[in-house]
Amino acid sequence: MKKKSKLIKAGLVGYPLGYSISPMIHEFLFEQAGRDGEYRAIKIQPDNFIERIPNILREYPYLNVTIPYKKEIVAHLQGTSDSARILGVVNTVVNELGYNTDGIGMELALADWDKPEQALIIGSGNTSRTALYTFIEMAVPNIYMIHRNALSLQKLKNDLIQSINIEIESTGSFKFPDSEQKITFFVDQEDVFESEVQFDLLINTTSGGMYPEIDQLPIKPEILNHLLSESKPKVFDVIYNPLRTRLLSLAEQNNLEYQNGLAMLFYQAYASHAIWFSEDCSPTKAKQLWHDFQNKFDPEKLITELQLQEKND
Repeated sequence: MKKKSKLIKAGLVGYPLGYSISPMIHEFLFEQAGRDGEYRAIKIQPDNFIERIPNILREYPYLNVTIPYKKEIVAHLQGTSDSARILGVVNTVVNELGYNTDGIGMELALADWDKPEQALIIGSGNTSRTALYTFIEMAVPNIYMIHRNALSLQKLKNDLIQSINIEIESTGSFKFPDSEQKITFFVDQEDVFESEVQFDLLINTTSGGMYPEIDQLPIKPEILNHLLSESKPKVFDVIYNPLRTRLLSLAEQNNLEYQNGLAMLFYQAYASHAIWFSEDCSPTKAKQLWHDFQNKFDPEKLITELQLQEKND
């Protein structure tokens, strides 16, 4: 008689979690790998986080972490990977060691497009940091940052100076001493109108446009319209609910290539499994699994069902 394998316990820690597509993705990955696993949404209210997280870490060897605990979890771990340390945030935990797969997920999601020469990142939070460090690792020659909150962008700029070896060129421009890479901050959004840069990739890392605030844009509409019409970049939005944000609708109206964040979410999950089970993170395998997942589940239908569940809750 074949011995039954031990159930793998994994979960997502965050608050509020609402209805998430993540359990479906992870259970699909368990199934494809022939593993007997369950993936739970573990909702922890902020007032209870410090009290509850030690027990959860003991009970669940395999965890993902989302807002608002990507920073807070670090103090409760035995250690972190280099990327998690540099970014200051963790989204994957295995046996109380923290990792960050956000960058891998983003790079895999962008892999079907040519590497940009002039990339513009909208945002200044954790995901914008992920995009920034991912583009640095990808050796994108020119990286630009813009956000509606100048103080938040200034903090990101200061953190960048302290965390990596970089030289100040001017008030808002930096370069790497051993390469031609440059990073430029548009601290004032209006400076975009004076710029002659032709951006070939625009990436939104903010929550502007996320369900249920679907009418929002990440920055002023006149600035976005200028960027889309003048540069005609490819447009990537990390948001996946809705699948077509207002930003992506503008990209479509301008006949631009665009992509939402669902593939990135899937690839983050795949990279988490590779870390959990000490396997290679194969781009070819990841792409095939993403293709199979889309064939098995209709993403448009899934997101619509999530929205209906949240409305009826």
